[in-house]
Amino acid sequence: IQSSDNVLFKMNKKELEMFSGAFPSADSLVELGKPVELPEDSETLGVLFKFMHCDTHPTLDDVAFDTMMRLAEAAEKYHVYSAIPIYKLNLRQ
Repeated sequence: IQSSDNVLFKMNKKELEMFSGAFPSADSLVELGKPVELPEDSETLGVLFKFMHCDTHPTLDDVAFDTMMRLAEAAEKYHVYSAIPIYKLNLRQ
């Protein structure tokens, strides 16, 4: 996956399928050697992708407000449900 600021992220297709309701299934075909381009910047995607692994999710305590807002938009857009309660909790504080 490539961010809008040209940073490449190596993501497991099965994890994208498991932790998001918006990415294609792991069985779908992708063009080899060509990254999927997303309109979000690397900072936003970097935080979002931390919620898309079988691991402890981040607390987001050290994430700046503007990044948190971009994360909220991306989590809703890509249906990353594990990120939604965490960013909502942080926005209330």
